[in-house]
Amino acid sequence: MIVSIFAPDAIHVDFKFVSLPDAVNRVDDCAVLWEKGTLLTDVLATAVPAYPQPDPQWIEDRFWIWTHYAATKIARGEYFETLEFLSFLRQNVLSPLALKQAGLTPSGVRTIEKRLPEFAEKLAKTIATVEKQSLILAVKQCISLYLELRDNEVVERNDRAQELCYQYFQDKFGN
Repeated sequence: MIVSIFAPDAIHVDFKFVSLPDAVNRVDDCAVLWEKGTLLTDVLATAVPAYPQPDPQWIEDRFWIWTHYAATKIARGEYFETLEFLSFLRQNVLSPLALKQAGLTPSGVRTIEKRLPEFAEKLAKTIATVEKQSLILAVKQCISLYLELRDNEVVERNDRAQELCYQYFQDKFGN
């Protein structure tokens, strides 16, 4: 991808280069401005654009390991690593699930405050500072939000992993 800014009005244009077979997989409907022949137009006509949906089972299969990861990072004093991880959870787990459940495009945290303001207020509590107690509270909020969102999904729950990893978190940091 080439991202360009054009003067005089700072117009932002992204140029994305893909092979012809890969052009069929896209999230937006696009316009072909110029082509030699109709190969691209023909490929685009074979499929409707679709935004990738979060996979609740994939998330459930990993979420409790992720909470364990967060706990170990906090315990080791790796606060910036934990901050980045919290961002990962917001971008790839919590917001996409909430948006999907609301029937909206699950595009990470993009415009979440406008599209789901009540959820965004809860999500704001997952934002921490670079200090232990703030990080602990943010991870706890991530867990709480995930459990709330998971209740609206059909998944095979991994109760043993949840119990084990949540207990580990509790043992490290208490209630």
